[in-house]
Amino acid sequence: MKMVSSLCQFGSKKWRIAGCKPLSWRSWAGDYVVFSPLSGQTHSLDIVTGRVLNLIMSESSSFDDLRVEISSFLEVNNDNRLAQTITEILSRVEEAGLIEPEG
Repeated sequence: MKMVSSLCQFGSKKWRIAGCKPLSWRSWAGDYVVFSPLSGQTHSLDIVTGRVLNLIMSESSSFDDLRVEISSFLEVNNDNRLAQTITEILSRVEEAGLIEPEG
């Protein structure tokens, strides 16, 4: 199980979708369902996690890029609380095998 305990471990990474096949996903009223052809598993995501994954699917994204985009999306301050939330999201979706660090 991969768990990252430090925000700075995420800060320098760019993220991309894991594997070479695209994810299949659908969104209904803010809930996301994502199928990973790499693992054969389906994942249910909340609106913020779905938005993070959607941003990464559109192009590889750094932690700082995600902070700016999610801050704007949620209309909240880009502060340490948001950074912790994004860190937790990245940890969960990496652990699920949906994303991986670039390079």
